[in-house]
Parts: sequence; structure tokens; C-alpha cells
Amino acid sequence: MEQKDRLLTLKEASEWASVYIGKNVTSSNIAYLVHYGRVRKIRDNGSTQIALNDLKEYYKSFNGAYSERIFHLKDNKVVKDLISIKTIMTLKQKSMTNNNSHNFIPKHGGYKKLLSYQRAEIIYDGTIYFVNRFYRKPDRTIDQMVQAARSGKQNIAEGCMASATSKEMEIKLVNVARASLEELKIDYEDFWDIRQK
Repeated sequence: MEQKDRLLTLKEASEWASVYIGKNVTSSNIAYLVHYGRVRKIRDNGSTQIALNDLKEYYKSFNGAYSERIFHLKDNKVVKDLISIKTIMTLKQKSMTNNNSHNFIPKHGGYKKLLSYQRAEIIYDGTIYFVNRFYRKPDRTIDQMVQAARSGKQNIAEGCMASATSKEMEIKLVNVARASLEELKIDYEDFWDIRQK
């Protein structure tokens, strides 16, 4: 059987992956990949096994900056073909420099470049001008419209900043921004309807 067709147990796969990517990979990590369909599960005599080629393809796509390293199995132990440690460390260092997925906290912010934020800023400024021109001071609509416009702008910014630690919070805040701008739109429509009567 060729190396690419070889089947590995979860333990063998974790040992192979640890050497391949230069980091500790546990059997639980491999089980996770199998459970979520990242690599195919092959049953043999009641135990879960995976194809070496599938595992290699997963790690190649995940760590694209790493160069192809050739491995083979001998007596159920992972043996690395002759590649110098210096070469592996150099490749690993380049990969970590080029790939932000290794950072503990991913890149976040940059909301001022977002078209949605830029438009929300224009809407906020326009709303301030609009309420000062068309409404009188004691009217509660002024505060409601200004707060809805401000909320639309601020929640986009907060959502972008929160994205570093919580995608769920980012989605919630952006959804609040969307709802606030929808509320503001309805206020503008109400103003238009009243003026048309």
C-alpha cells in the first residue's frame, strides 16, 4: 500500500500532525477534525481511522505557507525524512509572520474604512441638520431621531471592535445598528407622510 493510501489511528494521526506542523496535536484535535467533517472517517475493525492523504491535504490547505514535507510511517511511528531542523524552523517562522490566524486576538477595528460606517456618519450629520431645520426644540422626535442615527453609527464601530473577542457580539451590535437605522428611516417616512397631507 502506498503512503498516501495508508490508514492511521487517531493516535498515529496526532503524532504525524504534530511533526508535520511543528506543534503539539492531540488525539482529541484529530477527533474534532473527524467529527466536524474536516477529514473523512474510515471504520476498520470497529476503530476510527483516517487516510494519511486526507490529513495531509487538510494541513496543507490550513498551513499553506508551510512547504510540502515528506513523511513516511515505519513500525507505526512517524519518521520524518531527512529535512534539516533549520529549514523547518525557517519555514515555520515565515508562515507565522505571513499568517494572522496565529495571533491570539485577530485583527479588528478598521470600521472607518467600512462603507456602512461612512454612510452612517453621513446619515447622523444629515439628521442633526434635518431636525434643527424642521423641528422645534421641545419635540421628542428630535431626540429620538438623533439617538437612532447615533446608535446606527456607534454600534457599527463597537461591533467592529468587539469582533476581536466575540463574533456573536459583533453580529448583535451590527444588528442593533441596522434596527436603529430602520427606526430612523420610519421617522423620516412619517415626516414625509405628514407633510404630504
